[in-house]
Amino acid sequence: MNTEGNAHPDYSTALTDAQVWNIVKFMREEWVSPDELYRLAVDGPPVYTDGAGTVVAPTLTFYGIGVGGDATNGDAIYTASCAGCHGADGTAILLAGSSVGELVRAKPHEMWHKMKFGNIGNTSTEHMAPGIVVAPTDLLDLYSALTNATTYPDAL
Repeated sequence: MNTEGNAHPDYSTALTDAQVWNIVKFMREEWVSPDELYRLAVDGPPVYTDGAGTVVAPTLTFYGIGVGGDATNGDAIYTASCAGCHGADGTAILLAGSSVGELVRAKPHEMWHKMKFGNIGNTSTEHMAPGIVVAPTDLLDLYSALTNATTYPDAL
């Protein structure tokens, strides 16, 4: 639904049956349902390429990010697990040019995966170890905290 920055290759002929089942196992056992963390409204048709070769995508609107979470606990999780690298306000290490809070507010669908499974990068500032936050309730609390743009502002 969102083609920006999406350069995934076509794996349909490259994955074995065992690898496909490993993906299914991951989704059944480790996946966090987006409805637990945020809501998404999609306006427009699915992604398609028009006659001129231009990719046309629907408009995605994320809302209700972290609703029902405990922002105070989320702040505590952030301080204990994230602030050492990303800074007290989430702007010390940018992710794709965005602060931590900014990315949660703009692309919550990407952030839960980074928080739970880490981020492999080309430099030490791009690398984040997995397992920093794993429980869906802690992810929800962290999302609730990071929606506060005053405490976790956008990148300057």
